[in-house]
Amino acid sequence: MLQGLSGQYPGVAFLYADLGQSPALQDAFYVNYVPQLEVIVRKNADGSYLYIDPNGHTTADRSQSRIVGYQEAGALTPLINAALAAR
Repeated sequence: MLQGLSGQYPGVAFLYADLGQSPALQDAFYVNYVPQLEVIVRKNADGSYLYIDPNGHTTADRSQSRIVGYQEAGALTPLINAALAAR
């Protein structure tokens, strides 16, 4: 599904991590559920991040930005578009 989206959005980075191969990432990204997705808009000058929440709104709160559970590509498209608009 991520490969298909990456073809639709060539300027967007889609990253996948196998937590079984990289357990340190689980702690670094506060992964509590699998699958879990975060839409990151940008890294701010102060080192914080701006995210898109599951409703398509921007937020600085990482915990509110988590998208938990399998999502169809069509459900993610509006979130990616919101992230692109917020850049």
